[in-house]
Amino acid sequence: MIRIPKTRWRIKAILLSSLLIGGTIVEATENLPRVERQKLILKTTMYYIAQKHVYPMELNDEFSSKVWDKYFSYLDINHKIFLQEDIRQLRLYKSRLDEDIQANSIEFFEKSNTIYLQRLKELRAICNEILAKPFVFTINESFRDGNEYAGSLKEQRERWRKSLKFSVLRKFNLIKDKNNGKKDREIEKESRAAVKRWMDAFFDRMTKPEAEDINFSYFMNAILFEVDPHTIYNLPKETKQKQENIAKRYFGIGISMKEDEGEYFVDGVQPGGEANNTGLIHVGDQILQIENEKGEMQDVFSLPAEDVIDMIRGASGTVVRLRIKRNSIQEIVSLKRTELKNESQLARSALFKKGKEKIGIVYLPDFYDDVANPNGAHASLDVMKHIQSLKKQGMTSLIIDLRNNPGGSLNEVVRLAGALTGKGPKAQIRGRAGVQVMQADLEQIYKGPLAVMINERSASASEIFAAAIQDYQRGVIIGGPTSYGKGSAQDVWPIGKMGDESKNIPAVSLGSLTLTSFMFYRATGQTTQKTGVKPDILLPSPSAYVSELEKDYNSALPNVPIPTTNFQLSNSFAKDQIEAWAKQLRYGYIFKQIDSLAKLIAKADKEPIALNLKAYQQQEDKKKERKAYLKTLLKVPRDEQIDVVSESDRSAAGEKWYIDWLENAKNDVYVAEACALLSNWSAENDALQTTYALEVTTLRHFFERDNVRDECYLDDINELNVNLNTNADIYRLKKQLTRMKDSVDVMEIINKEGTNITRSIQLSKQDFVRQHPNSYVSLYLLAEEFNAYTAEGYSLAFESLSPALKVLNAAESIKKEISRLKVTTTGAEAIDFQRTDQNGNLVKLSNLRGKYVLLDFWGSWCVVCRQAHPHMKELYHQYKDKGFEILAIADESHSKTMQDREKVWKEAIRKDDIPWIHVLAEEGNQKINVLQAYGITAFPTKILLDREGKVVMRTIGNLNNEIDEYLRKHL
Repeated sequence: MIRIPKTRWRIKAILLSSLLIGGTIVEATENLPRVERQKLILKTTMYYIAQKHVYPMELNDEFSSKVWDKYFSYLDINHKIFLQEDIRQLRLYKSRLDEDIQANSIEFFEKSNTIYLQRLKELRAICNEILAKPFVFTINESFRDGNEYAGSLKEQRERWRKSLKFSVLRKFNLIKDKNNGKKDREIEKESRAAVKRWMDAFFDRMTKPEAEDINFSYFMNAILFEVDPHTIYNLPKETKQKQENIAKRYFGIGISMKEDEGEYFVDGVQPGGEANNTGLIHVGDQILQIENEKGEMQDVFSLPAEDVIDMIRGASGTVVRLRIKRNSIQEIVSLKRTELKNESQLARSALFKKGKEKIGIVYLPDFYDDVANPNGAHASLDVMKHIQSLKKQGMTSLIIDLRNNPGGSLNEVVRLAGALTGKGPKAQIRGRAGVQVMQADLEQIYKGPLAVMINERSASASEIFAAAIQDYQRGVIIGGPTSYGKGSAQDVWPIGKMGDESKNIPAVSLGSLTLTSFMFYRATGQTTQKTGVKPDILLPSPSAYVSELEKDYNSALPNVPIPTTNFQLSNSFAKDQIEAWAKQLRYGYIFKQIDSLAKLIAKADKEPIALNLKAYQQQEDKKKERKAYLKTLLKVPRDEQIDVVSESDRSAAGEKWYIDWLENAKNDVYVAEACALLSNWSAENDALQTTYALEVTTLRHFFERDNVRDECYLDDINELNVNLNTNADIYRLKKQLTRMKDSVDVMEIINKEGTNITRSIQLSKQDFVRQHPNSYVSLYLLAEEFNAYTAEGYSLAFESLSPALKVLNAAESIKKEISRLKVTTTGAEAIDFQRTDQNGNLVKLSNLRGKYVLLDFWGSWCVVCRQAHPHMKELYHQYKDKGFEILAIADESHSKTMQDREKVWKEAIRKDDIPWIHVLAEEGNQKINVLQAYGITAFPTKILLDREGKVVMRTIGNLNNEIDEYLRKHL
């Protein structure tokens, strides 16, 4: 199983694959001294690098020098612990580390760690001395972390004085902001005490024997980083947490925590967990101590969050004890660990409304995959369930939000890409054995407008997904300026010794190795390595100037493309459409401000920090002001907030984490821009729908009362879908659109060809009904497509069906429609009515006899109706002097008052400059309801009458060739 781990800037979610450690590597690890364990880890790791890495690194002096530099950047990133004399003493290893590594020697680590611990001991005394005296915040001085090591203890002490002064000043300012009435002297003393407590906890933690394992992991990862940035040594507890994170399940008590100034508080209690079931822990409780593996109650103040989580979690059924404080009262509680799912890290969804569009959004934190449990959490299956649920609620467009998604399972991303693009190759991977094409074998479950949101922290598996959507031209990628740029895939190999449960021999873990075994590629053969995925619609990111990308690492693997695969484009849109959309950003003015402000914030964060209270407060106020304004910009303007139609279909809808996500999403200016884009796409797509998919669920519902089995119509559904999706008129229109240069041209073609395409599809469906009189699909099409027939044609089509179909309950709607349409069958006498026209004159239909009359049922709100007016004017002027009249009947019932109806009606007449007779369908003093009398249920509907007032033909949609041809022959 190949896993694509997440990038270094976040805890990675990796599941261990099968154990493949050769006999020369597996050694007994019980009771091994720490040095021997470290050597075994180094030996095993380098064996795997040589045997399995996709680009094994040559160990030479250049490599050695880079490892040496990287190790110190991990161990002493701010150059505050080692002195220049220490660096000089250790520099002799800079060119020989490659030889030591090959000889399995850890001499450099041992010597550097000994010096490191000695310096910590000295620094503890220095910090205690500095913090014993009050700081003066009126002196004009500043602080910045050094780029060079101190040359003497005196210089090092001065650096620490400024560093500690900054920490105290920061705490002082936070307390003073609360305006609690304390004097500055008291606040300064309280602040120093708090910093002293943090520093004591830091020195305690880093001088414990267990800290050597952490420092050794720095050494191992300095080596591995120079192999490539994503080959990583994981400590045993990191290995366990990554397994839990990718599977989204763990054994714990069901609480979430937040850290505040080194202290831990409960900020959530999960339903189903023991904390919730027993009621022993409440939101807001402070966690003071947790029982460690030795059975001792250990303080958690200032511990890394990963350590606190590791102490709370454990084996199923075991008990953990916690000392908590609530309302100043302390108590110890004991809770049993049970299996829990991390629901807050699973996919989630909501349905938004933008104009007439219902836009579904699915947020996916990562591509999780509980490989060990088929019924566990799987990202692709969860997202597909959300999509199906949103479709049932009337979704017209879809957003997949992959922002900050750092990756996960390759299998999951290929499966999900297939669900949205159909069967075929979605990615390629290349390892030492060659190239493998990753195929999806799922049917496409959604074919409507699609947008995928990414940012610079969308990495690895999320880049594969975005690339597949982009390569297939299936959807639009929104974000920017680029994704992270990770094009490598990793396996995970355990380090240690396998156990034997049958012999009661426990497995011994020394951690694991995340190893880059493959490079992955787009279906086109291009790679995202270093380049990432470039969005189709570029939106500036608020963190673009502070985020590191793959290309920023010197050890990033090369970008080398491979041959393309064969795959079928979706052609969901023309590339020119994207260019038009990019020029018409709804919130472009906001994104420009975001970009400018993000630059200022990034620049200010690099400036020296003032240690004068007044100057520091001015600096902080400016930063807060800018960040607060940025936060405001990231929210959509208040009067344009996105409307929520429905929440997630999961039980999570009432959870705080879901409520918070939904609140952020509906106010997110990036989501709002995606919604605006999809609304434009859907509007254009109404006339350009290039894919038709009649689904089984639709017919299942239609025949619900008749208990018709799915297998009775499955083959016919497939045949119909193939026929409609190969419609020649659609392909002709596609070719026209690819030549369009701007949105004006596109809309002109849509207006010109949209009705022809619709009519072409209608005729294809009618052909299917004629050719399949025994098909259940034919009965469904008749029920749904009544507007596409003349009254006579509809009746004849129904009569042509087999008797078995005509007696079904599902046929009742067709019979009712036939009865309704009889009033406008060819030769029927038109029902007379009278109304007041736009000029106040009384108009009676029967008074127009002696002319051919076109009854045009329309409305000012009907875009398609009004698109026909230019052609209708041509007909009117061509034939009006030859005995032809148009009587337009407008339905303006959407307006509340008669006055409003007349206003919008007359305004449309004036704007479209349509000179024929116009009346409103409804008048308060008229008995006849014209729309009901003529059976009008769709707009535009046109009924042509002859000179005697009898029906010649009835059509749905804009004017077609039949009416044109009839008038040409008779006038």
